[in-house]
Amino acid sequence: MQSKLLAAAVFFGLVLVAISVYLGLVYGQPGLEPDPRAMTGSPTAVQAETLTQRSTLERAREQARRSMQDNLQPYMLEHCWNKLRAIEPEPSTSTYHLQLAFAKDGRETGRAISQVRETPSRYDVAECLRTLPLGLSIDPLPQFLAFEFELHFGEDSLAINNLMP
Repeated sequence: MQSKLLAAAVFFGLVLVAISVYLGLVYGQPGLEPDPRAMTGSPTAVQAETLTQRSTLERAREQARRSMQDNLQPYMLEHCWNKLRAIEPEPSTSTYHLQLAFAKDGRETGRAISQVRETPSRYDVAECLRTLPLGLSIDPLPQFLAFEFELHFGEDSLAINNLMP
């Protein structure tokens, strides 16, 4: 007898829950209205600020790459690659990751060189790259920024690529 009462109570409870859910869906409050600005295509203040920050970041990253290309690439290629390859020619290619940090005034404040796993690289070239003095500069920034580049040495060439889009 007691198990029949328990089963009836559970069934009655499930019926009440089902009715509550049904009435809540039918007569409940309407959903949130979409933002009319989102439908017109005009950017919100936050979206506009994000676009501005992104363009500033991209411009600063390109300036950093260009500054490195203009000021360091010839020295890196001649002294850290060609000179050391003349002593030991293998491996004939080498890849490194280079992180550059810039203060708000646009001066380079830090640099890190790391060898990439599973790719050919040379310890002597990495050490030479680590001895290069700081001194790159870009236009003043709204905040401290750091960028990461890939240096790929090949036959008498050096490619500098952005690692983060």
